[in-house]
Amino acid sequence: MKSIIQYFIKYSTTGNVLILLILFLGWFGFSSLRSTLIPKIDPGVVNISTVYPGASPEEVEQGVVLKIEQSLQGVTGIKKLTSISRENMGVVTAELTSGVNPDIVLQDIKNSVDGISSFPSGIEPPRASKWEFRSEAIDFMINGDVDLKLIKQEALMIEDDLLAITGISKIEISGFPEEEIEIAFRETDLETYGITLAQAVSVVKAANIDLTGGNIRGESEDLSIRTRQKQYYADDLKAIVLRSQSNGVVLRLEDVADVTDKWAENPNAVYVDGKPAALIKVKYTSEEDIIFVASTVENYVIQFNLENDVLEAKVLANQADTVRSMQAILANNGIVGFFLVLLFLSLALNPRMAFWVALSIPLSFMGMFALAALFDVTLNKISMFGMILVVGILVDDGIVIAENIYQHHEKGKRRIRAAIDGALEVLPAVTSAIITTIIAFSAFMLIEGTFGQFFKEMAFVVMAALFVSLIEGALILPAHIAHSKALAADRNPSWLEKKSTYYLAKMRDNWYAPVYKKALENRLITLAAVTGVFVITIGAAIGGVIQMGGSNFENQNHSDVSLQMPPGTPESKTHEMLLLLEERALEVGRKFSEEEGKEVITSIINQQSSADEGGISVNFVDSREREFLSTDFSNAWRQAVGPLPEVDRLNYVEATHFGKAVSISLLGDDVALLERAVEDFKTELENLSGLKNVIDDNQQGMREVEVVLKDHAHLLGLNIQTVMSQVRNGFYGAEVQRINRGTEEIKIWVRYAKTDRSSIGDLELMRIRTASGQTFQLKDIANLHYTTSLSTIRHLNGQRQVKVEADALNKSIDLGQIKSEVTSVILPGILKKYPGVNYSIGGREERMAEAAGSMKKILPAIGVLLFAVIAFTFRSFGQTAILFMLIPLGFIGIGWGHAIHNTPIDMPSYFGVVALIGVLVNDSIVFIGTLNRRLKKGMAYMDALFEAGLSRFRPILLTSMTTIAGLMPLIIANNPDAQQTVPMAISVAYGLIISTFSTLVILPVLLSLFNGVQRHYRKWRTGVMPTAEEIESSVKELDIDAQFAEGNEVLS
Repeated sequence: MKSIIQYFIKYSTTGNVLILLILFLGWFGFSSLRSTLIPKIDPGVVNISTVYPGASPEEVEQGVVLKIEQSLQGVTGIKKLTSISRENMGVVTAELTSGVNPDIVLQDIKNSVDGISSFPSGIEPPRASKWEFRSEAIDFMINGDVDLKLIKQEALMIEDDLLAITGISKIEISGFPEEEIEIAFRETDLETYGITLAQAVSVVKAANIDLTGGNIRGESEDLSIRTRQKQYYADDLKAIVLRSQSNGVVLRLEDVADVTDKWAENPNAVYVDGKPAALIKVKYTSEEDIIFVASTVENYVIQFNLENDVLEAKVLANQADTVRSMQAILANNGIVGFFLVLLFLSLALNPRMAFWVALSIPLSFMGMFALAALFDVTLNKISMFGMILVVGILVDDGIVIAENIYQHHEKGKRRIRAAIDGALEVLPAVTSAIITTIIAFSAFMLIEGTFGQFFKEMAFVVMAALFVSLIEGALILPAHIAHSKALAADRNPSWLEKKSTYYLAKMRDNWYAPVYKKALENRLITLAAVTGVFVITIGAAIGGVIQMGGSNFENQNHSDVSLQMPPGTPESKTHEMLLLLEERALEVGRKFSEEEGKEVITSIINQQSSADEGGISVNFVDSREREFLSTDFSNAWRQAVGPLPEVDRLNYVEATHFGKAVSISLLGDDVALLERAVEDFKTELENLSGLKNVIDDNQQGMREVEVVLKDHAHLLGLNIQTVMSQVRNGFYGAEVQRINRGTEEIKIWVRYAKTDRSSIGDLELMRIRTASGQTFQLKDIANLHYTTSLSTIRHLNGQRQVKVEADALNKSIDLGQIKSEVTSVILPGILKKYPGVNYSIGGREERMAEAAGSMKKILPAIGVLLFAVIAFTFRSFGQTAILFMLIPLGFIGIGWGHAIHNTPIDMPSYFGVVALIGVLVNDSIVFIGTLNRRLKKGMAYMDALFEAGLSRFRPILLTSMTTIAGLMPLIIANNPDAQQTVPMAISVAYGLIISTFSTLVILPVLLSLFNGVQRHYRKWRTGVMPTAEEIESSVKELDIDAQFAEGNEVLS
């Protein structure tokens, strides 16, 4: 390595070539990086979905879901099974074990499901598919004072236009139900003409066809035989002949039924600011760029409005804005960091040297971009989070190397020699420090599960940038300093440099040196004082003064409410409730607008997805243009609406990292017992002052009419299957055909007219036909009873499941205390009161527990590696152990820094801790390395220890000042998009304040104490008190080096 460094210093052109290479590869890599909102995540999930038309949730559960669950019990690689049984359909979700090949498990699942032979008749074949990564890029709508069909046609044309653009492949449209053709038979006409629904279905199927009849093989040509009788619109179906008689009378479809093109009866309505609209959601996949997708759609919307007078398009939500904001924060941080390094080093050293040190920031980033492109890393919120984090620590190694070269130059060495000696002297320590930081961040690369996948890219960009910075600091920086005028012999320092050098020396000699000396003279008192502060900090964390476990909020540009009315609620009643929620949102919006002095709501989306379900989304101005958080609006909205007893479920949706603050699934086979346990659990959670929005997913189904045959019905040759088949055809409908109109699939349904199936009386009077042709009213052959069932049945690993969730009241809530209360007090009480009920933790805590389980396996290995690297550097177990003892002291700054800014310690804080450890280890290694070199030169131990502190004061102070100054704007800036990075910045900045003191004062105190312990231990063993120098490993190495030198002389 020495020869390589000397080569780069001797031939400065090589360093310039390396710079150009890094810049070229970096620009090439940067231009090929895709922008995404979040990293590409494969949670390892396989969904098995099936459709069972007309079946109740219980029928889906018993006939389909349980059989699929049982068949998957023996499949290797499945960690967890969940399922949902709803009316007409069921979904089984298999969560795979981390590390398995999902394609192999998918094939095993398909084989198991295909082997089930006992599915009930009438179900569609189950479909198994892997979870596909896709995320929303931009939402926009089109509306106008026109018919809904015209809006739909325009929306479909827009979809075709956008899908024709390379780079856009996923679009979802809502705002209108599916179109269908309904053949609504009139019961009286059917009875008059003696026709059954089943007969009508058969006739329509047979008549509405396109078929080939083979070919005519002629001598001169071949002719194909074909009939083209398939019709695609209701008017063309009316003339289908149902029956013809010998007297020439023809009975056509229109004589007994109303045939219409219509919207399906399940509503799918969207209103934007009170007007009907089509909502178009454009998504991006793992291979697409969110910035490109969003920009393309933005331009399309502008062009659409220029070309259309009747319809208007409007962007409602743009997720790319968040990515752009993070990119701006990253750019600002990089620029601020660059100029802060220039400023501080210009004052402490000189401007030219400061420039070459600051150059490491853009060079390290360009090198990182080249590596990121090679490993398919994207520019997303998490990877940019890592880039912001690494800006503060990139220049540390450069500062140490440059300052050491400057010190050698101050001793009278010429430029080249000062550069070689200064770089080589600290390079082992700097390399060790960077390697330890890289090892620490590598832990995030090894975490299993969704959490691990989420933060791998963040760890990668930090490790890659540090790796490039090490190359720059070792090869490029010394060469440029050596050949620049920074060390020119005839250079005269400016007045500002002289003043800054004077004040730095004054700080060292008048402030630091006396404190340092007193600490060394009163080692036990110093150590006791620091230990006391540390214990107080731990007590503050336990007592809640320092909050642990953040509230997990994301400040979104929208606030949402989902509504669930009791099953069976008419569509109009649900619509009225949605209008009430929208009205309250507007009232809250007006109050917030008055406080902000401008309109804060850009649009309100009212979406009704079914007769009893819907939701409201309130979109705001950008987070950078308002003071309030999305959760503030949500809380105010919740208070304005108040309790709504007639609503089954009202969820004020909070956007959070990794799930809800509280997410607990209660499990049990006794449904009644489980329901009582759920109600008690919800009551307990509602009594906790730190929670809101307590909801469960246990939904009662609509009232049912149960049909039970009377005894004499069997005498007529009827059975329950025959009767219910006729009832189903009349009231639910029979799907005759599916036809294609362009890209749309249209279903043709046969059923009773709505006027003949709108009351219990219609059901009672329905005529049931026997095999002999007789007809009887249903009430004469069956008893009808009212019952109630569940609308949704959920399973977790085969057991009935009800999930209870809650949000934190606000961001100041300590989730750690909430978790402790729920798991240690509330849940044990519930389980004791309801034997047979157990629970499973989900949501955020499940993800955190999964990550914690991985960390327990990883951390010992990471700790051993860190210890080994530092021990290799010092060649001393004692000094390495002392360095590790400093790490916990950083929590003093971390804890009180979070308390000062009223910010809970959450996951981003821990990332800052890892970065802080890197800086602390860097400074400590350089300090101990300086001590060891002075001891090797023959200095007395205490003199060497004192001189090492004075020598390292300037570089350690400089690294701390540049890092803290670079992070402080991020901490104090009121940028909502940067809130996720604030805990990380607090950890590094405030932790560094304490770590700087620890390195310059507590580290030498511990070294001195350890030296004394070693001396007394040696005296106890040998009876002779050694000198302080004799027991130091660096001094011992002098004797070993001498013995090797003697041996070499003998050999020579």
